[in-house]
Order: sequence, then C-alpha cells, then structure tokens
Amino acid sequence: VNTQVQGTPSSRDQNKSSDQGNEGQTATKALQEKLLSLTLVMYAKLENADFSIALQNNGSAFVAKLKTMVEENCQATVGSLNIVKLCGQIAVSMMQRNQYTEYFKNQEFVKSLSEARKIMSNLESCVLFAGRDHGLRNMARPLLLDLEKEAEKVVG
Repeated sequence: VNTQVQGTPSSRDQNKSSDQGNEGQTATKALQEKLLSLTLVMYAKLENADFSIALQNNGSAFVAKLKTMVEENCQATVGSLNIVKLCGQIAVSMMQRNQYTEYFKNQEFVKSLSEARKIMSNLESCVLFAGRDHGLRNMARPLLLDLEKEAEKVVG
C-alpha cells in the first residue's frame, strides 16, 4: 500500500532534485572560476587606464562583487578555494597598482578574505599535502594566508 500523500515528493524525487541542484551549482562555480581566471589574466596584460575603462569607472561595484564572491564561497571545497584565491589575487593586483584601494578598505575586503582563510585552511593544507598526483588542480601557490598578508600590507 502506497501511503505517500498526493503532491508530496518522494525522497527519491527529492534526492534527484538535490543532485540536479548540486550539478547546477557545480557548473556555475566552474564557470565563475574560469571567468575570474580570465579576468586575472586580462588584468595582468592591461595597463591601469585600460582596466579602468573596462570597468567604466564602476570600481566600487566591482570591488563589492569580489567581496561578495569571497563571502559566498566560504566553504571548504576545492572549487570555492579556487574562487576565493582568484578573487584575492585580483584584489591584491589591483591594490598593488593603486587601483580602488580605498574601495577595498571601505568594503573590508581583507576581513572577508581572513574569514575565508580560517574556514579553508584545513582544506588548503590537505590539498598541499595531497599534491598534484591525485588529479587536484594546481592551487598550491599563492597560499590564502599569503594573499591575506599581502592585501593587509597594501591596504595599510
């Protein structure tokens, strides 16, 4: 006898829905990681003025988005670790060129990066220990702690 209430999803349906949601979230994180990586490479290639033009003088919104991405990815997963590191690298690169440093300071970007480092430090240690032989992406350098220290130094 089937005692399931009409309209209530079964646990199998819920698991299937959850798996589809996880797959979508994983795909979104992978895309986000690739776009951040592209942004970092483009920033390294562009001159200061070119990047400012690309942002259309909307640096505050860009800094806020980087901070939001760090905060949304404060999870001990490899994908989140990569995203946070890329956001940190972009932020440090921008601040080293004296671009939007005040926005990073006002948004308390370093505080968010520090919180992420605390959450992800065990994962990062495991990834470093496991090495590249296990199919993990090359994420050993820079360490999240190094990015945090560099950002603190530049912000002041």
